[in-house]
Amino acid sequence: RQKAIKFPSESSEDFMWLAGLLLGDGHIRVRVRTKSRSKGIRTHRGPLNSERGNVVLHLPDGDQSREEAQKVFEKLFEVKVAVRSKVLSASSVTLAKALLNLGLGDYASCERIPKWCYSLPRSQILALLGGLVDSDGHTKGSSCYITSGNRKLMEDVQDLCIQVGIPHSNIHQRDPSGFGKSPTYRISIYSSEVKTRGKKI
Repeated sequence: RQKAIKFPSESSEDFMWLAGLLLGDGHIRVRVRTKSRSKGIRTHRGPLNSERGNVVLHLPDGDQSREEAQKVFEKLFEVKVAVRSKVLSASSVTLAKALLNLGLGDYASCERIPKWCYSLPRSQILALLGGLVDSDGHTKGSSCYITSGNRKLMEDVQDLCIQVGIPHSNIHQRDPSGFGKSPTYRISIYSSEVKTRGKKI
C-alpha cells in the first residue's frame, strides 16, 4: 500500500524552484514490477504487477542546493527523501504520477517548460528560473548562466525571460571535441532578480 503524500493545491515559489531543479537535472520513473522472461526473477522487490515510482534530483555531494532541495521536497510533499552520494530521491507512485501529469520530470534531453508555467505570477517564474540555474548553471556577480544539451529547453528559458522582462543573451552553441558527443547550449541572464538558492562553482 502506498503511503499517502501531501500535494500542494496551488503553485508557490518553493514548488516552482523545485520544478526548475527537475526540469534542469532530474527525472521521474513509474515502472511495474514484473518477472524476467528469461530467468523468472523479479526486477524489483514487492508484489508482482504493482507499480513503483521514483522522483530523482541529480544533486551530488558538495552542491550548495542539495540541503535546501531536501528540505523543500520534504516540506511540500511530506515524503521521505533518500540522500545518496550523487542524487536525492523519493519513492512514491502517487507523487511521480502527479508531477508527470504536470509535465515535469522527463529526461533532460527532451524536457520542455510546461505551458501552464507561462501564466504564473512573476515571482514564481523567477523561482523556476532559479531552479534551472541551481541545477544546470551557475551565478557570477548579478548574472546567471544556464548550460544544457537541450536547445528547446533553452528556447523556453528565453521565452520566460521575455515574459518577465529580464535581459538575456542569445543561445550560444558549443560543439564537442570528442567523437559522437552532442553539442551543448548556453544562455546568460543579466539580472539579480532570478531567485537562486545555491551556487554551482
